[in-house]
Amino acid sequence: MDYDVIARDYDRFNSGFDYADYLSRILPYLADLPEAPLALDCGCGTGSLMLELTQRGFDCSGVDASSEMLDAAFEKLSAAGTSTHLMCRSLPEVD
Repeated sequence: MDYDVIARDYDRFNSGFDYADYLSRILPYLADLPEAPLALDCGCGTGSLMLELTQRGFDCSGVDASSEMLDAAFEKLSAAGTSTHLMCRSLPEVD
């Protein structure tokens, strides 16, 4: 699928997923994380999960193969005053 085509509408179509609830459910299982945990969001899309992670104190990097999705992520994260590292790569290209 070419995600560049749907990037601008992606959040509208996926608005039913509650990233805050998702993290609230899994983070208790990760109690041994360092004080300033790192996160790599593979297939970060428009950055919704990264935004939630940064709001919880994570230092995030995001990887996505779609430059349009990354543009949307950059806009969203910048508007929230969040600084993250975004990489346009397919997952097999990530070292």
